[in-house]
Amino acid sequence: MNEEIISECCELNKLIVDWVCMSMQKRVDTYDFAFRGQYDEKWPLSSSFARRGEEYKALTEKELIDNFVRYCVRNQLGAIHPVTKDGSVVFRLPNGKGEHFDTFEWLALMQHHGVPTRLVDFTRNPYIALFFSMQKPDNWEGPEPNFSLYVLKREHRKKSNGTEVGNKLPRDSAGNHFIWERDSKINMNVFLGKSIGLDSFVKLDGKWEHPTQNWGWDCPAYQNERLKRQEGLFVYQAVIKSEPENLGACMNADLTKYTISHKLRSEIRELTHCLRGDYLFPDFANFKYNDLS
Repeated sequence: MNEEIISECCELNKLIVDWVCMSMQKRVDTYDFAFRGQYDEKWPLSSSFARRGEEYKALTEKELIDNFVRYCVRNQLGAIHPVTKDGSVVFRLPNGKGEHFDTFEWLALMQHHGVPTRLVDFTRNPYIALFFSMQKPDNWEGPEPNFSLYVLKREHRKKSNGTEVGNKLPRDSAGNHFIWERDSKINMNVFLGKSIGLDSFVKLDGKWEHPTQNWGWDCPAYQNERLKRQEGLFVYQAVIKSEPENLGACMNADLTKYTISHKLRSEIRELTHCLRGDYLFPDFANFKYNDLS
């Protein structure tokens, strides 16, 4: 991970213009950027599962997703699912049965309902990331600290045969992507099901003991209104052995951390004044997940 310091607002403005211009360029080798803002630059880049509170400490990832799915099914909460024109639910339960395995979509739903997951929120909009870096935690005491802006250079290049050659997907110890043996295609929903250890998924083989890229990024096919408004996507750790790692430590030069002086907070608040929390965080109608059993 690269690290840089920003002490003047003009420096930040120039960087934002550069990021936007580079993202808009039509290139054969396509890339753009994703951003994450954090209130305190000392906070590590980590998932909510890594930061989970005591009420979740005894639960594994598998147990958390199983509990969430059971809660949704038990309460017949079809409103949180995407539906087809005939009213049928598109999502399949992440249990390895059927033709589709929507592990990633379920993780995204859990993330936005406050359940700890391995996903880390990023946005395609640098101003939204800066807005989040201004949000003081309720329990914060003391002066305002320097804050951070993480910038991921997303490469989503493909060869003429459709093979991914960018940094979107994790790679095993031989530098290869996960290929599902059933249809010989990349399938990250199956990969995540295997990595988490969901029922009916055979565990990942030994090639994933020491992956050469232990992270990836993506956006689920179904996006709820909150994800759309935040222009969101997720970065995730691919293989978690005992506890999640600091993502910043396991990512390479594709990620840059900008530490920004607390003296610029007033200017940044002015820069992001048109963004509102009630717009970026629309309520999920008739649904509040609070069941851990």
